[in-house]
Amino acid sequence: MLKIIKRYFSSYSKSIWIPFVTMVCVGILLIIQSTNMNYEPLSLGLLLFYLLTLIGILVVAIYQFINKLWLKGVVNLLLFPLSSGVALIVFGLLIWSALLHDENDTFGKDIIIPSD
Repeated sequence: MLKIIKRYFSSYSKSIWIPFVTMVCVGILLIIQSTNMNYEPLSLGLLLFYLLTLIGILVVAIYQFINKLWLKGVVNLLLFPLSSGVALIVFGLLIWSALLHDENDTFGKDIIIPSD
């Protein structure tokens, strides 16, 4: 199991497309889940994982520059603003869907207003 995890992180850090595709897949899951809004902790978990993959793209770019993989590092560094833009769009869609989510307002339904 440890070898599998080590092999995955090794391929993640040496690749151009794996960090970006991971972030896009998590973003798509986040958008799909945000339309339901049935289980909000899942949305929060996906959002945190999404932000973690966004940071992962920057870390991979720095790692590739350290190992003198200049072309891959530049591509990942250029993918970071693109990924950040996609993250802002996804976050905006999440906020928009949360604002438009129809739910009955139950605040104060049991309050008795005095008649004086």
